[in-house]
Amino acid sequence: MARVALETERWLAFSHLIVGYVDTARTFGDPLIAGTDVIVHSEESYLAYSGASGRWGVQFGRSRWAWGPGQEGSLMLLEDIGPADRPRVSTPVSRRSASTAR
Repeated sequence: MARVALETERWLAFSHLIVGYVDTARTFGDPLIAGTDVIVHSEESYLAYSGASGRWGVQFGRSRWAWGPGQEGSLMLLEDIGPADRPRVSTPVSRRSASTAR
């Protein structure tokens, strides 16, 4: 397994690669060596961008999310579900802006 990342200023390119023998790999991928189950496979690869203020970001690609306590008392999705191709937009929510008017 290898995790590869390239980052410059506000851009991030990330990939989690699995290289090796995987039983029945030819059912879902092309082998590196013909007639074997030796493959390169990625369950998580994405391109991300963070705004200059650092208060927002976007991510495109394949990734896993987690369900549990979030950074500010919110809930997040489960990590043990399989990876999925999807866009993601993130921004913190201020407790003041989310409160009701008096």
